[in-house]
Formats: sequence, C-alpha cells, structure tokens
Amino acid sequence: MNFGVAGVPGLTDEEFRSLRDYIYRRCGMYFEDSKKFYLEHKLGRRLKELGTRSFSQYYMQIQQAGGDESEIQEIFNTVTTTETCFYRNAPQMRAFQNKILPEAVEKKFSSGSRSLKIWSAGCATGEEPYTLAMLVLEEQSSFPVGLRVEILATDINRSAMSVAKRGVYSAESAQRLPEALRERYLIPHGDGYRVCGKVQDLVHFRFFNLANGTRYLSFGKMDIVFCRNVLIYFAEAARKKVFEDLSRVLDPGGFLFVGYSENALVMSSAFSLVHYKGRPVCYRIVREKGYSRRKIHH
Repeated sequence: MNFGVAGVPGLTDEEFRSLRDYIYRRCGMYFEDSKKFYLEHKLGRRLKELGTRSFSQYYMQIQQAGGDESEIQEIFNTVTTTETCFYRNAPQMRAFQNKILPEAVEKKFSSGSRSLKIWSAGCATGEEPYTLAMLVLEEQSSFPVGLRVEILATDINRSAMSVAKRGVYSAESAQRLPEALRERYLIPHGDGYRVCGKVQDLVHFRFFNLANGTRYLSFGKMDIVFCRNVLIYFAEAARKKVFEDLSRVLDPGGFLFVGYSENALVMSSAFSLVHYKGRPVCYRIVREKGYSRRKIHH
C-alpha cells in the first residue's frame, strides 16, 4: 500500500476527485488534477489528528455529518493559502492612495454621501486591510469634513482571521511597508510589530464565503473592492459567478482590484481596465447600456 503524509494511505484518484468536488461545491475552490499531492499533503495531517484511517473514511465522515459545519471549516482552514504581507503589490497600493481613493472620495462627496466603503475580500491574516487603513489615514486630512470610511475584511479561514484580529506580525511581514508608514502605524512588539489602535479601529473582520452569492448584498454597496489572488483557486464557473456578484455589490463607478495574474480572468463586460502611470492596476465598474469593453488611462 502506498502511504502518504503522516502514515495515512495515499490519496487515490477516486478519493481525490470526491474530496475535490466536495470542496468545490462548498466554497467554489477547485483543485486541478496537478494539485492532488497538495490536497493529500494538507488533508493528511487532518486525518492523523482525527485518527481516521483513510481518505475514503474521512470523506464518508464529512458526508454523514450533514449540516455540521465544524469539519468543513477545518477543511477551509487547512487548504486555503494565507501567504501575504503589508503593502503587497506596491504599484496597486500607490494607485489606490494617489488616484483611486481621491476619486472615490470626490465622487461620494459630490453625490451627497458621507460614507465610503472598502472591502478586502479574502483578507487572510489581515495585512491587506490594515495597509489600506494606513493609506486612508495618510490621506484623511484632505477628505471632506464628516466623511466616514469603513473597511470590511472577510475570509473563509477563521484561523487566519484570528491572527488578523490580534494584529501582531513578524518583522518579515512588514519588510515591504514604506518606512514612514511602518514608523507611524506599527508598534514594536517582541521580534515583530503590533498594528496601532487607530488602524485597527478602521477595519472590521467578518467570516464570509465568496461562493455564497446570496449574502453579498447584505454588506451594502461598496466603493472599492480588493479581491486579489483569491479567484485563481476557483473553477471557471464559480469565478464567473463571483465576478457577477462583485459587479452587483459595487456602486456604479466603483473600483475592483485583483491580482496581476488574475487580470486575464476578468472577462465580464461590466468592468473596464484602469491604468495608472502606464500600468494596469484595477477595474472600474461600468454598466451603461451598450457599453463596450475599453481601457481607461491615467
């Protein structure tokens, strides 16, 4: 018998397909055939923790559990990737601070609204929404009086969000953060840093499954959405559905940031590509009748 991780029998092709399809149905994440070893490696440790003898037995257990969400949550925590850092993808962060945020603020003010909403979808351990909060604070003195900024941060991995809510990070995680931001908003803590209170106060964390489209609109309309390096793990049908849901939750003229490797995945005609200083940085939501896909340069 072929043994995989931690003495558990290796994942057969049939077991892989069953578990892969189950995860896809529950959260939209899809593992190609080439990811079989990855799934075996990740879930093998969970089988050992449970004392389960095989992947087939494990699959039967989660099927029989029915409405019990605790084990599917363990699967989410186990198979999702939480690698991130502060100020990840610097060109996008500079575009957010210098172009997108001022445009969004001006639009809200001119419309009479006093609430600007930003969503970090797939926030992992929280470095992204905290970076956005720092940049908002940097520009806050130029905002109209009375404008309220809210940053919603969501993820499917509750363990990662526990780290985010604590707000304590390694020095390595903050290496890309400009020194001025690091000095103003991070407090030395052991061998790393703790996010200061005024940054944490801007960010509200919430568990959310991007595959659950019925709950999107409970958040209200968003002005800016960051959904970076998340949808590359989704199957095409699930990815298309998420883009449709995001187009509905974004306020007209709102902005969507995706990872650079995901640009080719944004096929919805609801979005137009935005350039900043010669580089594609994000998308603007456009819904006019007869809209043709186009690029916007700044």
